[in-house]
Amino acid sequence: MTFRQALAKHRFIAALLLIGMAIYFFLLVMHIHAILTLNAPLSFTSFYLVFYLCFCCYIIVRMLQDKIMIYWFLASLFLFCFPCTSPLFEYKEDGPKVLADMPACIKNMKIIYEACISYADDHNGNYPDTLSRLLHGRKQYLAPENLECPGNWMKATPPLPGYLYYGAGLIKNKEPRNYLFLEDKPGNHMRKKYCSKMIINTDNNFYIIVPAVECRAYDDFY
Repeated sequence: MTFRQALAKHRFIAALLLIGMAIYFFLLVMHIHAILTLNAPLSFTSFYLVFYLCFCCYIIVRMLQDKIMIYWFLASLFLFCFPCTSPLFEYKEDGPKVLADMPACIKNMKIIYEACISYADDHNGNYPDTLSRLLHGRKQYLAPENLECPGNWMKATPPLPGYLYYGAGLIKNKEPRNYLFLEDKPGNHMRKKYCSKMIINTDNNFYIIVPAVECRAYDDFY
């Protein structure tokens, strides 16, 4: 039986198989990307994605051979839904990469804040309108990589700011108390849930919170 004939005979099953394979192939590509760029560990998920794709290919071969495949197809539906219910696929937020990203984010936010203070000293107390002014004015106040979130898995060239900045319009020594100054852009850390936020005060002091990991205040820098 040709592939076209098999599709004509088993349209519903073939459609679900192809949709499932497309979803799992996309997840496999994203998983490989995370392993190569974010140093994510090789896990059970890696092997399961490959196994599911191979299992679907086996069902397609049986389809072409015109063999009984309904039981295999039902098994593929179970395998497709299995990751949603099994604890084997739970993503651990306290892994080594998260613990490495978090202090790096905090360090970058501290550097950005200090650069904004220096910029304000040179501009009559006015904070920069955008973070890019810290790089492209008469004076460069920090290195370009300090504007990148270390957990950002989509690297841009040239680098783009990895933080949302709310300091435009502020004047040094007249800042509101407990003002949200910087925060992670949504999606910086892909599947990681935390989002670091920098809160500043009038007395050149700040603290950083990481809500979803642990509510800690980093107020010992000054």
